[in-house]
Amino acid sequence: MNKTLILIAIILMISCAELLSQTGGVKGVLKSAEDDSPIIGASVMVQGTTMGTRTNTVGEYNLEGIPQGNHQILYRSIGYKETIIDVVVKAQSMALVNVKLEPAEIMSETVQVIASRAEFRETPVAFSNVSKQDLELNPGTMEIPMILNETPSLYSSEGGGGYGDSRMNLRGFKQNNVAVMVNGVPVNDMENGWVYWSNWNALRDASASIQVQRGLGASRIANPSVGGTVNIISDAADNRRGVKLKQEYGSSQFLKSTIVANSGKVGDFAVTFMGSRTTGDGVIDKTWIDDWSYYLAMSFDVNKNHKLDFYLVGTPQQHGQRSYKQGMAVYDKEFALKNGMNEEFVIIENERGITYNENWGKIANPGKEYYNGEIHDARFEDMLMTRQNYYHKPQMNLNWLWTPNESFSLTNVFYVSLGSGGGVGNQRVGGTSFPLDSNRQTDLQGVYEFNSGDSRIDPNYDPTRKKSNYILTNSVNEHFWVGYLGTADFTISENSKFQGGIDFRYYEGYHWREIRNLLGGDYYIDMADSTVDYKSNPQAAVKGLGDKIGYHNDGIVRQAGAFLQYEYKKRNLTTYANVTTSLNSQKRFDYFRRSDMPGSNESDWQNFLGFTVKTGANYNLSKIFNIYGNVGYYSLPPLIDAIFRLNNTVYNTVGNEEVMGFELGVGSWTRELKTNLNLYYTIWNNQTLRYRRFDENDNEFNFTLPGLDALHMGAEFDMEWRPIRDLRLRGMVSIGNWTWTSDIIGEYSPEESPTTIFPVEAYLDGIKVGDAAQTSFSFSATYYPIRRSSISLSYRHFSNYFADFDPEFRTAAQKGIQPWELPSYGIFNLFMRYTIPMRSIVGVSLMANVLNMLDTKYIADAEDARINSGGDPADRARVYFGRPRTFVIGLELEFR
Repeated sequence: MNKTLILIAIILMISCAELLSQTGGVKGVLKSAEDDSPIIGASVMVQGTTMGTRTNTVGEYNLEGIPQGNHQILYRSIGYKETIIDVVVKAQSMALVNVKLEPAEIMSETVQVIASRAEFRETPVAFSNVSKQDLELNPGTMEIPMILNETPSLYSSEGGGGYGDSRMNLRGFKQNNVAVMVNGVPVNDMENGWVYWSNWNALRDASASIQVQRGLGASRIANPSVGGTVNIISDAADNRRGVKLKQEYGSSQFLKSTIVANSGKVGDFAVTFMGSRTTGDGVIDKTWIDDWSYYLAMSFDVNKNHKLDFYLVGTPQQHGQRSYKQGMAVYDKEFALKNGMNEEFVIIENERGITYNENWGKIANPGKEYYNGEIHDARFEDMLMTRQNYYHKPQMNLNWLWTPNESFSLTNVFYVSLGSGGGVGNQRVGGTSFPLDSNRQTDLQGVYEFNSGDSRIDPNYDPTRKKSNYILTNSVNEHFWVGYLGTADFTISENSKFQGGIDFRYYEGYHWREIRNLLGGDYYIDMADSTVDYKSNPQAAVKGLGDKIGYHNDGIVRQAGAFLQYEYKKRNLTTYANVTTSLNSQKRFDYFRRSDMPGSNESDWQNFLGFTVKTGANYNLSKIFNIYGNVGYYSLPPLIDAIFRLNNTVYNTVGNEEVMGFELGVGSWTRELKTNLNLYYTIWNNQTLRYRRFDENDNEFNFTLPGLDALHMGAEFDMEWRPIRDLRLRGMVSIGNWTWTSDIIGEYSPEESPTTIFPVEAYLDGIKVGDAAQTSFSFSATYYPIRRSSISLSYRHFSNYFADFDPEFRTAAQKGIQPWELPSYGIFNLFMRYTIPMRSIVGVSLMANVLNMLDTKYIADAEDARINSGGDPADRARVYFGRPRTFVIGLELEFR
């Protein structure tokens, strides 16, 4: 028996040796055709087999054991076009094949035309790119604004700390003056200009690239890009075929599951799908998460002249919120004393920790809740939120590219957005404040007992039922938005190109407040509807779950725009000139007003003409250095919220804001080092302040005064350096000087009461613009120890950060006094990724991330509030602390 086994083993060894003698291999180096840099972690596969390997940290690969003969070797890496090379493998020999991969198009042809992406050494604007690889290094807890926080002059924070509640400022301008584009389509709210990032969580995993253009930007259409433009490009439908599964777990029970599936090109059709599910308790107290996200992209090449793309993105979600800032001592008394708060204001506070959130409370019987048109059981059995967001905003785009010949193309984009949902708030008779318990939590149990007590029986309305004094409400904000964006592209000659287009948008916003929870009572009294005679019909004031109260109105916005742009490129010079114009029309309809009331129930259309003129040039001094500059002028029409009073009348002074911007920069570009230095100077004139005043008879008057000016100027520097192949260093420094440059001093006399005079004074000249750090720097080092694995450590530091404030209350007593300056702070983040080396159709990667690694205590947001008026600025400040140290770990499976 033993002799037989030995004989079999000898035969097998001889057979294996014979087989090995008939195999060979392929080796070589994989580099980028763009800058000749090595491509790390690229896949090298023998077509039709499971044989494969990956490139190491210097781009080298070595693939052995390939049977002799003719083979096709497939090379692919994220961000590059797939390449197939025919190779003859000889027995006992290694074929040398060095390959350069061309960068892949990160967007479809239709998006390329409308997205207005800037290019290095061509487009004369300052910009920063975040690639797909960089996006994937960041954990699922980081929202898009926080990922962009290493961009020069960009400051972002998590706001109150709820998932999706982050915000950003760019060059000192708030988010409603920063244009956000998704595949070239504007997504800023048509009524207030804001972007609510909880509606766009799907793009966190479905973005191919994000580009931040600072200043005037390269966008061709009319948009609010005073501070800059955030240009998000989603994944194209024709990505390489495969399926990716990702599971993440982190602090506070954060759990996120993601699937991405790509069909690859199947004939003339391709499809990409992404879906994710996110839950968690929230790092900030009770800011829980309940999020579903989806993304779908499809493309179809009709023929060589016509191509269709379809995109669908949405995030139905709910999350708990923190909406009330507190004095520093409420969070941390020691920190408050160290940072300027007087002891007399510190000792009276009940310290609750930096994750404290007032906006929830314990309640034994939370009862039924109304939202999204239905009555639901309460989410929790023993508590309720007094601040919560629930929303779903799907957006669909249909892009049609027509290319009849090489010198002309027409891109048509049709899009629709449907928004439904709102935000939870608290309301009581005569105000909004609720009592707090001994732990500074909203005393919902006490509210319940009060509302359900016998003293709440009011025989004027009902002899047995209880009248609620405190309720929870939904502030509903729904919308219907359709648009068309058409762009014609003419190639005039080898050096010049002309583009023209039209931009139509129609928007209806539907707004009302409704009763969400009666908190132990049976009904609530509301008499806000002026179309009802409550004297003759008092029962009409009795409101139950789901009934509308407070307000009910629609805002309608129409925008018709056109643009022309000429581009010239010859040798080392690139230049452009752009002109846009748009007619913005707004009106308001109020369902709680009668047509015979002043202002009526329907306003007239208010029309405002805006325009933009900008030009710029880039000149490449050599193969390394380039200089660029741009100048532009904006005349920005007002948003609907700045046009109408709540009674549908138009504010006394309504006009366009005027913006003039200048920028000059110099850059360098080599394989190892890329740098950019630029200076900017932006004048922002004719902003208006809104005032609310009462006369001696307690009559309310609302009015505006124009003439508020500001100057934003500064310098920005950013760099990327590869001192060795395995190490990438990045850094940026931005120094800003953002100040208000005018006072507003005057008086207002209402037409309906000419003898009433309201004096107004706002002393702002020389006062710093608040709400963002004017000085910042960051540094990151990424080391690639083995193929497709990395360790990245980043540091971000912010200073010269002044609290936000209401200009209306900068009176003579505060003339020349700067708002409270927040303590400077810096935080470290650690990102790690390890891809297990294996020759398989399945790639396995492990991830670990630590945010705020040193658990630094810092203030991320602050208001210079009108509290503790006798104290110093630190005593008046109301703040949010940033999140403490958190972690996220993850596992990713990629089926290729």
